[in-house]
Amino acid sequence: MFRSISIWPWFLVNLVMGQTTEVTNFQKLFMQKRIEQLAAVKNILKLDESKRKVLLDQITTKLFQVLSTGRVDLESSGYVAGLSSISPGPVMEKVSLVLENTCLASDLLLRLPEEMTRRVEGNSNWATIFKWAIGFSSETGFLDDSSQKLLSLASQELGLVDRDPAYVNPYRQEKKQHKRFEEPPTPKKKERKKIKRGPKMSRNEL
Repeated sequence: MFRSISIWPWFLVNLVMGQTTEVTNFQKLFMQKRIEQLAAVKNILKLDESKRKVLLDQITTKLFQVLSTGRVDLESSGYVAGLSSISPGPVMEKVSLVLENTCLASDLLLRLPEEMTRRVEGNSNWATIFKWAIGFSSETGFLDDSSQKLLSLASQELGLVDRDPAYVNPYRQEKKQHKRFEEPPTPKKKERKKIKRGPKMSRNEL
C-alpha cells in the first residue's frame, strides 16, 4: 500500500534556512549603516557645547518623529516583532528605520548621557516611544550581538531594567561628592588652673 509522505517538515526546514540567510544578509547591510552612524556620533562629540546643543535638538526631534510614526504604521499593519519574518516591502522598510533610529538614539544616549537623558526625561512621549523602540528592536531577532548589547546598555542607562553591578558608563561625568560644610565645634572653655599657695606668714612671725 502506497504511503504518502508529508512535505511540510522539508518545507519548514527550507523556510528556516532561507530566513536565516535573509537575516544574515540584513545584518551585513545593517552593520554598514551602523558604521556610518557611529562616525556621525563621534563627529557630534567633537563639536563645542553650543553647536552640539542645537544639532542634538534637531536630531532627537527627527529621531523620535520617525520612531513614533514607525510604531503607528507597524502596529496598524499587524506586524509582530519576533513572529513576522523578513520580507521585502514597505513594512520591512519601516522595521529597518525603527532599528536604525533606535540604535542611533542608544548611541547618543550612552555617549552623551547627561544631555540625552535630560531631553528624554523632559518629554514623556519620547520616553514612552524610546522604551517601546528598544523592546521592539530586541524582539525582532534581526539584530547582531553587538547591536543587542548596545540596546541592553541603553536599557540600563535609562533605568528600564536593573543595572548590572559591573555597569559603568565612562562617558557619564560623575559629580564629585563635596564634603558637607559643618560649623567648627564650639571651643571648650579652658579651665583656670588653681595656683597652689604655700603657707602664709602671720604678722607675729615677721
